[in-house]
Amino acid sequence: MITTGKKIYMVGIKGVGMTALALIYKKLANHIIGSDIGTVFPTDRILKENNIPIKGGFTPRNITDDIDLVVTTGAHGGMTNPEVEEAINKGIEVLTHGQALGGLMDDFKTTISVCGAHGKTTTSALAAYVLYNSTLKGAHLVGTAEFSSLTGGDYWGNDYFVSEADEYSNSPGTDPTPRFMFQHPDYIVCTNIDFDHPDRYKDLYDVQQSYKKFFTTQNQDRKGILIYCGDDDVSVDASQDVPSESKYSFGFSEKCDLLLSDYGVRENKSYFTASFKGKDLGEFNLYIPGRHNVLNTGAVILLAHLLDLDIDNTRTTLSHFTGSSRRFEEIFIGNDIYLYDDYAHHPKEIAAVIEAARSRFPQHRVILIFQPHTYSRTKMLAERFIEALSEADRSYVLDVFASAREKETQAVYSSEQLIEQARLESKTNIEYLSSSNLSLLKDVIKRGDIVITVGAGDIYKYHSELVNIIAHAG
Repeated sequence: MITTGKKIYMVGIKGVGMTALALIYKKLANHIIGSDIGTVFPTDRILKENNIPIKGGFTPRNITDDIDLVVTTGAHGGMTNPEVEEAINKGIEVLTHGQALGGLMDDFKTTISVCGAHGKTTTSALAAYVLYNSTLKGAHLVGTAEFSSLTGGDYWGNDYFVSEADEYSNSPGTDPTPRFMFQHPDYIVCTNIDFDHPDRYKDLYDVQQSYKKFFTTQNQDRKGILIYCGDDDVSVDASQDVPSESKYSFGFSEKCDLLLSDYGVRENKSYFTASFKGKDLGEFNLYIPGRHNVLNTGAVILLAHLLDLDIDNTRTTLSHFTGSSRRFEEIFIGNDIYLYDDYAHHPKEIAAVIEAARSRFPQHRVILIFQPHTYSRTKMLAERFIEALSEADRSYVLDVFASAREKETQAVYSSEQLIEQARLESKTNIEYLSSSNLSLLKDVIKRGDIVITVGAGDIYKYHSELVNIIAHAG
């Protein structure tokens, strides 16, 4: 439900999803305060600019009697966080981020949930950007600090709500319910389904079953529409129980309802054509690179068509989309060397980033600096990581960034072990690099190189050192 005029305390407020929700709550005339660790986050500036105070650390005394609602992240203990436990003891209402978001969405006229293992942030950002530039007035929650001059969370009306929909646990350790199950959308957009979060799911089939339940529950509750990738066999299979009149596919395959074709790159932009059930929708162009982003955009073109938005306005808006923070984000250009940053933390995402770089810079070397995210993912997907990393000209692997949700007792799978496995598979272009020895890259990075930092941890904090190396490259 839409909450106004309340004092809301947000535990773990610096996470991109929590910050986005905080911004929406504030636009709804609530008083927002939060807590988090002292580490620098990409959202720090946005919270400061919006005058949202942050308390350092998590202390029960921060939970005062005048607080109306506590919303907690799934990290930092989730429902077992000391501030959350204090709120429960005081009888203050406590919601997880997933529960709060789902409840908020229910009061909007048209709701759109964007899910998928890969691409959901870019796709939800594209959808939010198209709708923002339409005649409708709504809200969005996108899992990034900023995109195309918009913040990750905003509110300006009740016509629609676009949100990311995450398959991960509502509160790790206490409630394994997938977060997207708290959303009851009119439209589900599914970019793809892949195995991830091995601390939550046993295998790909287990992941697929969660999506399948989301699809069928949504259809029963709201008689909603499913938009899915027809090129992704796992998504196609998961959609089987949704009635044919309630689902539409997009992709490059001839069988898709929204057919993408004639993809190419000209003048550093991606070009492609789209048609819906044989009706030509014309040519589109994108600033953001890569075939995967053409697919993401195809999902949004299909959504816009089903929402009966003006196709020419949609085309123009998409051509102006400049991307999201930490998604192939341009950080620095100097000495004919480009530095980009990307949130990619799964093998398929890393491969897509490399393909995007090569499509835009076909004659340049691609140097990847990868910070693995979580021990469980690194170990479970080691072979796929090695295959993806080997696609770059050189890949350097930093130490694993352990997620706040991982227990200290969990077995460690180190980056050095990943490199050892790579050597056994004769992959010689992948090396271990300690973050304390980034200066070694002075002898590696040359004019014309495309350098990309990737990972879901805090790899962005090394950008200043990399910029200095690039600025002085010979």
